[in-house]
Amino acid sequence: MSQDDAGNFGDPVEANEPIDPEPSGKSAAEEAAPEITPETSGAELATIAYTQPELRVQVASHPNAYPGLLDWLRQYGDDEVKAAIDARPISTVPFMESATVIQPTAMVMGVPKPPRPPVPPLIRVLIIAVALALVVAAVVTGGVLLLKSRSGGSEGPDVIASSQVSPTIRTQEPSTTQPQAPDTPETPATSSQDQTLASIKAEVAQDTLVAEANLVGWWTPQLSAKYNGIKLSDKTWHYADIWDQFLGFKQLYPSALLLHAKDWSNLGLSASKWYVMMAGVSFSGPKATNRWCYDEGYTPDNCFAVKLGHGVAKGTEKHWSPKDFGG
Repeated sequence: MSQDDAGNFGDPVEANEPIDPEPSGKSAAEEAAPEITPETSGAELATIAYTQPELRVQVASHPNAYPGLLDWLRQYGDDEVKAAIDARPISTVPFMESATVIQPTAMVMGVPKPPRPPVPPLIRVLIIAVALALVVAAVVTGGVLLLKSRSGGSEGPDVIASSQVSPTIRTQEPSTTQPQAPDTPETPATSSQDQTLASIKAEVAQDTLVAEANLVGWWTPQLSAKYNGIKLSDKTWHYADIWDQFLGFKQLYPSALLLHAKDWSNLGLSASKWYVMMAGVSFSGPKATNRWCYDEGYTPDNCFAVKLGHGVAKGTEKHWSPKDFGG
């Protein structure tokens, strides 16, 4: 497992095979970008606009170019690109796709990326459903505990509707084995760690849905992999450190994703304790992905290409060297 002094490190799986040289003389982004055809999707058009500026006029004229991509082209394209956008009939502009996650904050070769598509509505539905379920469970549990605490009287327990019971009421049930110690306040450290872990799990749940919808079968840069208690150099990483590192990536790249390695078998991290941070930008091949790492200023140990999916971890990770890109 490779790492640097800052505590960042890549996936501990050994590199599969070195990146092949590029005898064609084309850049990695040019080789990875698909050819423009009438069937080219909006996701593919975003990759082409991102990696091949000379084709942006064709992208701007394509009927599958979505509004977010057109806004990006208008902002960063030249006059010819803007003229192509103005010449588009209004009826050819489709709804924004969510097949690819590309962000304007990360710069590659000085060129910003198109804006991120909206989070799929399914995420909001799940969050609302989980919140409602927790409220209902808390109310019912509070009512049951209060009924038990009132039991044992000569005329039977008092019946109280569960809707009249606050979910924050604490009751102490009689023990049939040994006396229970009274409640003691949680220490700030324990409470803080629990809150941080809850934030991590919520982020993983949301980002897993985004990755399943947008990144399965695509290559994306892996930025870090950590677990609670791992020791790197002179630092022991805890949940708060993992969360802070991810928030730092999220500020740089709003498309960044926090995933649980156990959900992605082809990452090669079988232990369930690993949390993996991805840039969230997608590429059709590993060379363009690693070129992104190089252009963003990362070292090969701290950023490399992985292909997300649920198959065998073979050929799904590609490492690089600065000399691959003229460094």
